[in-house]
Amino acid sequence: ATDDDRVRSLRGSLLQASALLGDHGPSIERAAGLLERYLTEPGTVDPNLSTAALAVTATLGDAALHDRLVERLRATENPQDRQRLQFALTRFRDPLCLARTLDLTLSVDVRTQDAPYLVMELVDSPTLGQWLAATDEPTFYRELVPILRAIARTLDAVHARGWVHADVKPENLCVDREAERVT
Repeated sequence: ATDDDRVRSLRGSLLQASALLGDHGPSIERAAGLLERYLTEPGTVDPNLSTAALAVTATLGDAALHDRLVERLRATENPQDRQRLQFALTRFRDPLCLARTLDLTLSVDVRTQDAPYLVMELVDSPTLGQWLAATDEPTFYRELVPILRAIARTLDAVHARGWVHADVKPENLCVDREAERVT
């Protein structure tokens, strides 16, 4: 019997969770094997498993793997594979790899409309929407004014460069309360 979409999705989620959250050696090895097959024969790996394998191996990967994924990104014509590979490139923990991924967002290898989503994956701060949802009321009012000031300063700097942020909303603003900075 063929698995339905839900079962295939769950299989990928379980592989990723057992490898990354459980540090389960056989799952990490399985992800590495699936990645090798995906890189050499992309159509032979279920997309749910290839996505999980990419997430696991990139999270645990080194610069050599980063190079291989960039090479595959440049070679693929498949839009779904491009998206999987781009988001996998944001999972690396090595700062050098992350810097190279950031550089990639400014190259012809990443479409202009995809670049902001990749950059957001690299930002390690909550969005204003997440902060608002998690903040209790007394803290909310005391901390909101500095955040609103930071938003105004940020938008002023954007406008001073002749740019327009056409989608200002809490989900598109990342907050670093200690630095009173919004990105």
